[in-house]
Amino acid sequence: MIYFLAIGTCNYRSDKYWAILIGLPYRFTDLLTMVTSLAWSVLCMVLVISLACIDARKTTKASVDGEEDTDIAINGVPNGNSEAGIAERVVAVKNPATGEIELKEEKMLVNVQTGQADDEEAADEIDDSKNDDPSAAYTKINPCASSPCEEGMECNIDENGQPICSCIKTCPSDSPFKVCSSFNETFDSECHMYQQRCLCQRELAGCSNPKNKDMQLEYLRECRELPLCTPDEMADFPRRMGDWLFQIMKELAKRDELAPQYRKYEKRSEGNYQPGQPLPHPILWKFCDLDRVPNDRHISRKELMPVRAPLIPMEHCIASFLDDCDSDNDHKLTLAEWGKCLKLEEAEIEDICSHTMKQSGGSKRPRSAGDQTAPSELDAEE
Repeated sequence: MIYFLAIGTCNYRSDKYWAILIGLPYRFTDLLTMVTSLAWSVLCMVLVISLACIDARKTTKASVDGEEDTDIAINGVPNGNSEAGIAERVVAVKNPATGEIELKEEKMLVNVQTGQADDEEAADEIDDSKNDDPSAAYTKINPCASSPCEEGMECNIDENGQPICSCIKTCPSDSPFKVCSSFNETFDSECHMYQQRCLCQRELAGCSNPKNKDMQLEYLRECRELPLCTPDEMADFPRRMGDWLFQIMKELAKRDELAPQYRKYEKRSEGNYQPGQPLPHPILWKFCDLDRVPNDRHISRKELMPVRAPLIPMEHCIASFLDDCDSDNDHKLTLAEWGKCLKLEEAEIEDICSHTMKQSGGSKRPRSAGDQTAPSELDAEE
């Protein structure tokens, strides 16, 4: 408002001055008026410039040494140089409606300089790590992330915030194919089959048959009557499987999906390939590929599923073949058993696995609801 008043005053006082400049008649007193008006105009311009500078300072604070002021917040969120930052944490909250413990994310302001939360109640959640990233002030950890459960179970949080394994409540309804159990019963998916096994192991409502507590996945697709494997088919099966493993290894290398450490073995196998003759490296590579969890140089029944389950409907001899490979009947295949079963000579069997061998036993699992410890996979299989 003052700015526009100053402009108006300047325009009014300088009317006579502009009249003289364009040659209009004037008296001597007008000369004095002209000088006075000129001085007044200069004063007005100084006033206008001063007001403009003050207005500019109010709009944007002057920067110091090229750095913007750190107190300005945009849309209520502190900028990158602010002392306050946004952090997240995961807390266990009891749902008053259902009584169940649920995981919930919370956001709050954290002082980047001190690493302290703005609210005193969250002081015990502060991470001790000295990190300039505001999100590092809290450690965002899901208690179930490092606590895997067995098939048919899911991890939940108990009242004390501890992970606990319980039977899956709901399975997805969009499974691409059905599965057949070891008791020749068809289920809509693997999830439904293992859910049923869990319910029977816990003796919970929903268990259709108590014997299902020992149920395993037999093969993918609906159950059907499979032909018996004849002695001739069984004798020829190692050759067919060895050739199949070579073709898989070759195709993975062609698509650049074979692990780099195994490519030299694939090239060596291509150079030595002869129809009907077993190639050691594809067979040894597949053993390493199946030895996943744990990496103990043993293949469990569970680890054999990627080979066994999809092939049974097409290769009806594979189930009997793999069972016969387990010479000591311990539900695991060693490298020697695997190689011998696929007709490798003892001198050809070598450990080419790239991963470091770990001791059996696996990682610690969360406790099961109603039990002190969750049953192991081997116990369930036996």
